[in-house]
Amino acid sequence: MAPSSTLPNEWTKFPEQRSALFKLAAGQSYYIEALHKESTGADHVAVAWTRPGSTTIDLIGGEHLSPAMPEVSLFAERPTTAEGSQDGAILKAVRSGVPNNNPLTVSYALRGNAINGTDFSSLSGSVVIPAGLDTATIQVQPLNDSNTEGSEKLIVELIDGPGYQVGRISDRSANVTIQDNAIAPVGGIPILAGSALNNFTRFGGTFTSLTDPAMGNVIQATISTAPANPWDAQLNQAISSPITAGDILYAEFYVRSVSATGNITAIFEQATTFDKSLSRSLAVSTSWSKVQLPFTANQDYAIGGATFGFHLGNQIQTVQFAQFNVRNYGPSSNLVPNGLNLNQTGTYGTMERTEISGQPFASAYTLTTTSTPANNQSWLFQAFARNEVPIQAGDTLRVDFWARALSGASPRLDIVVQESFGSFAVLSANTRALTAPWQRYTFDLVIANPYVAQRLQVALNAGFAPQSVQVGGFSWTNLSRGIEFSSLPS
Repeated sequence: MAPSSTLPNEWTKFPEQRSALFKLAAGQSYYIEALHKESTGADHVAVAWTRPGSTTIDLIGGEHLSPAMPEVSLFAERPTTAEGSQDGAILKAVRSGVPNNNPLTVSYALRGNAINGTDFSSLSGSVVIPAGLDTATIQVQPLNDSNTEGSEKLIVELIDGPGYQVGRISDRSANVTIQDNAIAPVGGIPILAGSALNNFTRFGGTFTSLTDPAMGNVIQATISTAPANPWDAQLNQAISSPITAGDILYAEFYVRSVSATGNITAIFEQATTFDKSLSRSLAVSTSWSKVQLPFTANQDYAIGGATFGFHLGNQIQTVQFAQFNVRNYGPSSNLVPNGLNLNQTGTYGTMERTEISGQPFASAYTLTTTSTPANNQSWLFQAFARNEVPIQAGDTLRVDFWARALSGASPRLDIVVQESFGSFAVLSANTRALTAPWQRYTFDLVIANPYVAQRLQVALNAGFAPQSVQVGGFSWTNLSRGIEFSSLPS
């Protein structure tokens, strides 16, 4: 700081007028700040430099100068939200580099598959950082809908505007994830007695019951000391109804961490051997998140013979849980999840899996009959599938597939539903002549007697004169009970 005034262009009157030596790189912007205090006489202030190869002190011309501008960056304070949640995602626009005396309007662009005004409340494309402050909030408030669409992503990116410059590429954009609020299908049997704290067994931490304005009853688990093993701190509840191996189970709950990111493991396990039908590690954010976990029982469980809950001892943490919904939807409606198999007595042909395009299915079974079984025994060369789950008396079963002929004088298939033991009693039989274009075939049948797994089968008999046919999109479903595993949100 110069101790007193100087004349215009009097650069060497005081040593304090000169800065330390700085080496400047061509093309790089630099910030220069000059403080000027009015006293007496004609006021003036100027800034000069000495360039390489010169000893002259030259005034820095206007062509080298531009007004100092703040740099604005964008950060995600709460990057995740969910449809139906009261807690929206929160982004922060932050300015730095110059005084904040004036308000600053910052513009931004939106990208991603989340739609402005449809998946979240409309955003204007700009935010104002108020005078005297360095930050402003952009809140992404999700909108609920009835569509099952999975998680959606929104990318908010700052764009240049008057009076500021954006930060580095890594600091000028932020990602937001909007989790889907998919609804589980109606039906199923609840397998927990309740969601209150006294319904759960808990150990290895401090567990309290709270009330949240949005979530209602909340269970808070505080793990203040990390145990030797994650399972040494638990919150779990024994099942209140029996479960059969193969039943489709579904667990839904809300969870959040009170401070930093939490880490838990959702568990469904046998009560004494601890064999697990479900073990899913979950990172827990500080905003409420809806977790949906479909899974399949890998064994029979009596009442009280299994528990659903959480291993909490992964780290020191405080997490909260709310709105438990754990249900048993029973056996899958899909009777043959593994598709068709080849069965032949002798060598009458081949079955191969072939890729298909332009159809509702990606592959088909190609059945090629090379020699004809004697006495019209078409069942000696067949594709078949047996029921993987039990069937009850009165159930309606549906066989559904597409088929076409590739070659043969009279290509056809016999579609038979029959018992797979004893005399192989036939419950239903249909013959269909096949044509070159794909055709869809659907057959429904009400079953009079119950069958355990593997005791009923669908057979596509192809043991006729030499021919080649294709079968695609094959399914055998129980219309009377169960659901498709893929229909559950996850």
